[in-house]
Amino acid sequence: MKKELYLIGEISKITGLSNKTLRYYDENSILKPDYVDPNNGYRYYSEYQILKLQNIITLKDNGFSLEEIKKRFDDAESRDMNGFFDIYKKKIEDIDIEIENLKNSKKRLQNLLDEFSYLEVDKIILKCLPEKFLYNLDIITNKDLNNSIFDIYKIIEASVECGSAHLGK
Repeated sequence: MKKELYLIGEISKITGLSNKTLRYYDENSILKPDYVDPNNGYRYYSEYQILKLQNIITLKDNGFSLEEIKKRFDDAESRDMNGFFDIYKKKIEDIDIEIENLKNSKKRLQNLLDEFSYLEVDKIILKCLPEKFLYNLDIITNKDLNNSIFDIYKIIEASVECGSAHLGK
């Protein structure tokens, strides 16, 4: 025989969510219990709500905010499946942007590490470093090259931003 309703403590054990979290979900209309006893205030949840809570946990683990999760459930209840899919598509786009930003950060850090990897205290070491470009603007004297100098500066600035060059005097 299946149990129809579960107390908040039982739901906590089943889902791994704390009682405090379940109360927060109730107070913020993320997931209301199926029944609240008017005499003692005990919250009771159905088996269907266990599935919803597991869905909430999965969404949170995949970077969704509680606001996004609430909207997802509100859309699902109103049968607006486009909103449901739009939220997932947007999250995938956000993750792609974050991955690209992390790759760029990793590249910059690796370039810095490569730059300083030859430094060892109290030792003289000869190492071949990867080819680097040197821009020397001191030798340009022709006034007609002002636009070229600006273009060269933009190239140098872009190189510095991606971590492949250092700007100095």
